[in-house]
Amino acid sequence: MNAVFEELRGQAEEIARSRGLAVAGVVERVLSRDGRARSGRIAKLRRGLDSLDLSGIKVVVLGGGTGLSNLIGGDSRGRNWWQNPFSGLKELFPSTSAVVCVTDDGGSTGMISARLPVIALGDLRHVILAAVRAGQIRDMGPADPHRAAARLHRIINHRLDAAPSGLVDLLGGPGGLADLPGPMARGLSALGERLFADPRLVPLLEPGNCVGNLLLAAAIVAAAGEGDISEAAVYAGVAEFSRLIGAGPVFPCAGVPAALRFRYANGVEVTGEYKSALARRRVPVAGVSVCFADEPVLNSELAAAIAAADLIVFAPGSLYSSVIPVLQTPGIAAAIRANRRAVKVLVANIWVQAGETDLVYGDPARRFHVSDLILAYDLNIPGGVQGLFDQVLCLGLREIPGSVLSRYGVEGKVPIYLDRNRVIELGFTPVEAAIHSTAAMAESGVIQHDPAAVARALKTLYALAGPARAGESRANPDLKVRITIDPDSEQSGRMARMRGILAGFGLSGPRHDFILDVLARHRDIPAEHFGLVRAVACVPPSRWRRDQAWDRLFSFYDPETMTINLREDVAVPGPDLELAFLAALGQSLLGDYALKKDLAPVDVGGECAGRVFTLKLRPENERRCWFSPDDLDAYLRLARMCPRGDGVYTRLINGDDGFTPPGMLFGLVYAWYLDNRLAGHIEYKMEILRQPVSSLVPEQVRTSRRRRGMVAFFREKVFVSGADGRSRCLELAR
Repeated sequence: MNAVFEELRGQAEEIARSRGLAVAGVVERVLSRDGRARSGRIAKLRRGLDSLDLSGIKVVVLGGGTGLSNLIGGDSRGRNWWQNPFSGLKELFPSTSAVVCVTDDGGSTGMISARLPVIALGDLRHVILAAVRAGQIRDMGPADPHRAAARLHRIINHRLDAAPSGLVDLLGGPGGLADLPGPMARGLSALGERLFADPRLVPLLEPGNCVGNLLLAAAIVAAAGEGDISEAAVYAGVAEFSRLIGAGPVFPCAGVPAALRFRYANGVEVTGEYKSALARRRVPVAGVSVCFADEPVLNSELAAAIAAADLIVFAPGSLYSSVIPVLQTPGIAAAIRANRRAVKVLVANIWVQAGETDLVYGDPARRFHVSDLILAYDLNIPGGVQGLFDQVLCLGLREIPGSVLSRYGVEGKVPIYLDRNRVIELGFTPVEAAIHSTAAMAESGVIQHDPAAVARALKTLYALAGPARAGESRANPDLKVRITIDPDSEQSGRMARMRGILAGFGLSGPRHDFILDVLARHRDIPAEHFGLVRAVACVPPSRWRRDQAWDRLFSFYDPETMTINLREDVAVPGPDLELAFLAALGQSLLGDYALKKDLAPVDVGGECAGRVFTLKLRPENERRCWFSPDDLDAYLRLARMCPRGDGVYTRLINGDDGFTPPGMLFGLVYAWYLDNRLAGHIEYKMEILRQPVSSLVPEQVRTSRRRRGMVAFFREKVFVSGADGRSRCLELAR
């Protein structure tokens, strides 16, 4: 086989010399769909490549759900996947293993992780189904692999619209397991039965959950037996489920629950991949880090697969929530660097993604380019990108009709352009190729990666580029890491504590379930934030006595009864209830800090020139408050309250200007920090952080400084983790 590779590489080098090209240029011509390249030496080279048998070449592909699934064997969540289930890398490279990101927390995955201490399952399910192979299905007994794959597609992607009445209902009604080989049908039935029998799994049988996720959870729980869900049980359960449905090796990047934390250019730092995907902060992402429930240990079989790999591929996908979290998992990046003989390829994204690659960190005024992808990886991966990949495979936009690109532009979709010279300056080899689906473009005008085309491109790159020589790294050694992993053990058992807290408040029904979902979504809220809350009450409008002169926020925290009060007509599941609850919870952190509040007119020459708001703090030894005296003073100053001595703060309000009292401001910023869509008033105030600050306008400088100070206060003092934050609240709760 080596002799065949050497002959093909010799042909490529000869063509390159005769045409004054780099070998990468020859690769691009081989992969071009240009009809002029169907004869001559390029055509001969193509025929040689087509005849290659790569069954002995070991491949490892890393990424998130959709991009990784698509490369392995097509987008298995797609409606028509079952029509062509055996394509992609698994067909050209039978020895292909997948490594999947496990930081997803939305949809069915989020519902399961809120009730069971297990890793994110949705992307795993997606990739495992895509990795199903015809040969493995045939090995299980008489069955048509295409019919079996179609049946698996229907069962595994089905979402419950009601709690299933039994096994038959769960697996698609009578005949639900038809077309499957006997061992596969029996194995899936056994997992389904466990879902109805194991008390850890029964609560998961609820509308909205995906049957494939449930079966995968059952496989992991079965591997755990009667004990806790360990890392070993996770890997064993995933391997067993993969074997059961005839899939090739699929590994989660970690065996412990994990969450993705985003840091934005305006200083906000929040946790949650799903929430970040929905949020539109309108500022660049400055960095991401993975928070693990416990320190993960690199799985020995995964480490062995990486060490033995001849080709390592980074799949396209969401920049900050696919490849980067995988490479932040301890041990994986080091294992890839240690393999110095593999060909290593980054498959670049095609389109800019809102919220992730629509703004460039450090230069938000320009478009995102391929070099920005590389620099983002370098910025967020421990040790940088050196030794991780050598070549960057990009879609050749010249292969796309201008009319299609124009239509995409009208729809606001922007390609990630290849800035070839900059990529080369960074030390990488860019390769443009026709790796999009011509069928999808012809049928619906959609431009997306084609599994077969990408597989052929990777086959060509492997054959012609060849493994790097031992000890050689083509990456630029000047690139350096800038952030490291930030492990956080607070997620483990958090939702169990939240359920216990809400149970003590007497909430039930849809309100209880909605608030529980809110707490699951906003993972930055620690259970300790309820340290000064004893109850949640819904007050009928007829009994609502709170003055709404300053706001239309129908919730507040009563420090005397330690109760979050919600007006009953807004306590309906939806955004209004989410804002009302979060704002009142935020206010509760101030506790009973205020002994007295007063709003008095200011007369000048017999006319009212404005008002003065006066706040008298409760003495420190009588105060119940989340914050230390210094922290409370810092917040009040940021809220533009002026200290007058003896615990008195004032704020002058001109004329009939509006005013947000410090307690309400705190609650609104609390909600805004978690999700800026919830509090438009605060989003308007924070808009200044997106604007260039001119030293010619001192007030703009001061305002910008206060806003940044407020964001820093909430990041470092409110959503604080660690022993200090926990001990303070636990003391208050006693």
